[in-house]
Amino acid sequence: YDEGEALDEWDEMAENKTTGIQYPELTDQYAVLVQGSNGLKNYRHQADVLSMYQLLRKNGFSDDHIIVIVDGALANDKDNPEQGIIRTSMSGQDLLGGTDGLPKAVIDYDAATLSATDIADILLGRQSSRLPVVLPRSAGQNVFFYWSGHGRSNVHGGSDEFEWRDANAGQGFTASLMRQTANEMLTQGYCRKLLVVTEPC
Repeated sequence: YDEGEALDEWDEMAENKTTGIQYPELTDQYAVLVQGSNGLKNYRHQADVLSMYQLLRKNGFSDDHIIVIVDGALANDKDNPEQGIIRTSMSGQDLLGGTDGLPKAVIDYDAATLSATDIADILLGRQSSRLPVVLPRSAGQNVFFYWSGHGRSNVHGGSDEFEWRDANAGQGFTASLMRQTANEMLTQGYCRKLLVVTEPC
C-alpha cells in the first residue's frame, strides 16, 4: 500500500456525489501547522505540531508544501532536558528530525515574530517582506490547517479564540477571523477544499 496516495484516496471518498457540488480538479495539497502557545510548559503543543509534520512527510508531502509555525525558543530552553530535541514520549523519535530516521523539520516561522492576524495572511497568500512563505492561491489545491495550543470560549467570559502565545484576550486567532479567512479562501478560489483540525482547550 502506497501511503503517499492516502490523502488523494480520502479526497475521492469525501466527494459527495449527491449534492451537486462540483469541485475543481485536484492539482496539489498544502498544509499550515501552527503552535499557538509558547514556553516549555507547552512542550506538548510543539510535539503535536511536529508529529503532524512528520506524519505528512511520511504520507507524501514535500517540505515545501508544509508551512510550520512554532515557538523557536522552546527546543533549546534551558530546562529542556534534551537540548534541541522534541519528542512525544521519552522513547519517541526526535521530531525535529535529521536523526532517528526522520526528515529534518524545516521551521518556516518562529511564532515570536508573528501575530495571530499574520496566520490569516499566510493562509490567504498575502506575501510580504515579513511573510515570505505563504500559501499559493489555486482553485485546485486542498489545504490542511492544523492548530495546537490553548483556547478561550465566550462561555467563560473569553472571546471564542485560539489563544496566541501570551497575548491578551481578543488578540488571538478569533472565531470571526477564522470564519472570515475560510470564507475568503473558498469564495475567492484560493483553494479547492479546506480542512481545519484544532486541539485547543
